[in-house]
Amino acid sequence: MRQVEAFHGVFAQALAAAGNAYTQAEAAAAGALAGNLAGPTGGGAMPLSATAAATPPFVFPANYVTAFISGSGIPVPSADYMKTVFGSYVVPNFPGGNLANALGLWTPAGLYPLTGATVLTLDESVAQGVSILHDTLVGTGVGQHGLIQPGGTPVVVQGISQGAIIASLEMQKLAAMPIPPTASELGFVLLGDPMNPNGGLFERFAGLTLPSLGQTFYGATPSNTVRPTHIYTLEYDGIADWPRYPINILSDINAFAGLYYVHGLYPFLDPSALPLGTTWFSCRPLRAIPAIPPTR
Repeated sequence: MRQVEAFHGVFAQALAAAGNAYTQAEAAAAGALAGNLAGPTGGGAMPLSATAAATPPFVFPANYVTAFISGSGIPVPSADYMKTVFGSYVVPNFPGGNLANALGLWTPAGLYPLTGATVLTLDESVAQGVSILHDTLVGTGVGQHGLIQPGGTPVVVQGISQGAIIASLEMQKLAAMPIPPTASELGFVLLGDPMNPNGGLFERFAGLTLPSLGQTFYGATPSNTVRPTHIYTLEYDGIADWPRYPINILSDINAFAGLYYVHGLYPFLDPSALPLGTTWFSCRPLRAIPAIPPTR
């Protein structure tokens, strides 16, 4: 009985720590996403590896619009960020695009209390972000002109961190439409996805709620969508690559370190060697162990 109680106590502590970890990591990563793209410091990384879906790639229409959604604390993606991520992640997966067609979406990007005492909570911010993205893609109300209409413009949505959450929840919303966008009308590129189906923090603890922070763990990004979706994850990123067994204290410590040292590095990756698929996930292994300073 004592062993069971001890197990429960450790697991509960891991859950509580995971909830607070996301809030802290988003604030720590904001500097890198705000346009400071000079390059990372510390240990290098090994070549990319990936597991590709069995579905063969198809040709996405050229001259699409890329809609960028940034992370917490950054309502509008910077021009440097869009240029870097477009060249590294978007064009290799969706050839024929043009940076001139980039669209940096404004979203609240709130993460109370880390991004301010009077800003929106994560749940409030994400809800508004999903509404903004949905209207941008398929809005038909008064004054709305969704990009994806009959004869309209194909769109690739690129989201990072909180932006990836917004994109993931929009996938769920689109799936409920009578006639959702097709694979030739809409695609996704997600970086540092907290809802990563293969280890995202919000997937590991799906259903957890933190009312005091206004934070819900939404579960996994849809993995069975027909629309081409590419999800990139850095190994040891405590937001997108949380340990499978949270009672492994050493793994938890390393994941917490990765929140600060890994989660903001996505703009510096070179994923060009990875294969294509309809929905696929890639994980880049790191030589450095975040919890061991000499290896960083």
